[in-house]
Amino acid sequence: MRVLIVNSKPNLAAKLSPYSHLPEYEFFFISSDFEGLEFIQKRNIDVVVSNLGESDTTYDDIEFMLNIKEIQPELPVIVVQSDKSIVKPENLVEAGAYACLSESTSAQEIIKYINMAGQHQTIATHHILNITN
Repeated sequence: MRVLIVNSKPNLAAKLSPYSHLPEYEFFFISSDFEGLEFIQKRNIDVVVSNLGESDTTYDDIEFMLNIKEIQPELPVIVVQSDKSIVKPENLVEAGAYACLSESTSAQEIIKYINMAGQHQTIATHHILNITN
């Protein structure tokens, strides 16, 4: 599974690094939301995990996710937020986030959500292919 981690802070990359050597995952770590959007346009990704800082990014969580959805509407986006975030989790889910997690969420739990989102992406892609064929 190809997972793009857009992480303006190094904590999420460090948290998920023990899983980066496993053969079922291919992680791409990018520190900028703008670079993340460019990456999504150029590469085939199964899941995006976004952990944007409040002041060092171009977009807030909702804007970033909506930009992703313009590029790939079916791409699952998991948003990991700090407790200080001003964007409410329910607003992110309403805007199309697959899940909204706290930064204190364990790596194992984040991986669980990545797996569920990746499975959701596979099912959605299969469904779209069946409709168009």
